[in-house]
Amino acid sequence: MIASNHEGATTALTSHEDGDHDDGEHDDHGRHDHSEADHDGHEAHEEAGDGYEGHTDGEEHDERIVRMSATEMEEFGIRLDTAQAGEIRSSVSLAGEVVLNTDQVAHVGPRVAGVVSEIHRHLGDQVETGDLLAVIDSRELAQARAAHVLARERLGLAQKIFDRAESLWQKKVASEQELLDAEQTLANARIEFWSRGQELAALGVAPAGRSDGTLTRYELRAPISGTIIAKHLTRGENASTDTPAFEIADLSTVWVHLTLYQKDLASVGVGQAVTILGNGDHSDASATIDYISPLFDEATRTGTARIVLDNVKENWRPGMFVTGTVAGESVAAKIVVPRSALQNVDGETIVFARIEDGFAPQPVILGRSDAQRTEIRAGLMPGAVIAVANAFVLKSEIGKGSFGDGHAH
Repeated sequence: MIASNHEGATTALTSHEDGDHDDGEHDDHGRHDHSEADHDGHEAHEEAGDGYEGHTDGEEHDERIVRMSATEMEEFGIRLDTAQAGEIRSSVSLAGEVVLNTDQVAHVGPRVAGVVSEIHRHLGDQVETGDLLAVIDSRELAQARAAHVLARERLGLAQKIFDRAESLWQKKVASEQELLDAEQTLANARIEFWSRGQELAALGVAPAGRSDGTLTRYELRAPISGTIIAKHLTRGENASTDTPAFEIADLSTVWVHLTLYQKDLASVGVGQAVTILGNGDHSDASATIDYISPLFDEATRTGTARIVLDNVKENWRPGMFVTGTVAGESVAAKIVVPRSALQNVDGETIVFARIEDGFAPQPVILGRSDAQRTEIRAGLMPGAVIAVANAFVLKSEIGKGSFGDGHAH
């Protein structure tokens, strides 16, 4: 245990080493009988909060004050702040994964079978809507285009026959039945031409012109802008209508799927703010929940909360594991400190309180926490100045037993 009592908020810590001492004699480090100090410290902790175990009379400790000058503090990047009242926002931490925004994904495949003759785009390429991806030579397409050309020629001929029949009928040279027959032939030719045109439209190709050199050329083009994330074509192979040739994804937005358990449903809802914490060098991202699955998976007994993340810089890559912290209600606390201020020494949670010429480890009892701050229930008074950044440096100096040129004890 670490004892403390310094100006109502922090204390210089002293202790005895095991062994007998002459009455009234102090060693070089100022050892003395401190049962009265222990008693005072116990009362101070009782005033700060219930449940704190004070030190028993005669308990012995090593002095652990870390002597540090302002220059040394600056060198090690130790930043100070004042312990004061604040708010703790309750939160729920959920594991999740970055996935593709399936609303922005296109599976691109040929609508006719054929042989791949040209490939113009490859895996990882950025494409724009309408860019040529590949060319396929298709007998099926040639037949459809030929049928359309034939229907067009028949329509033209039927139109000429009808025009002649109508002219002869007006001159009383041809009968009305001959005119009706020509009109029927024209109507059938129009229907055939329209039908063949619809077949080409269904294949996603334009009708062949009279100057077209080949009827077999099928051009596979990008339906959206994005990145090619999958490619399943090689030159010379048979392309099938059953298998997508390319997969294109617009990665400017991605989804995060957070795993929900039944116990989380009361705390998580659509519209709540979420902080997404990634691994590595990625910055955290803030967003809101826009969808919660209405059903739980029967095998895993879990549901999904979905978040849409802006990803213009493409920092968030599908497949990454992340953690989502869902913000809840805020509650007031008398003393809150940054979580970076908390250290563990000999099984106790401590903060390093600023004293005249250094820092003293101050045992504390913790309360509620959120992603950034923790409530101090006992062990620290409002207004105490503590180390809130790089406090681990102070902890390491305690472990060494020395600091610099002998500034730590």
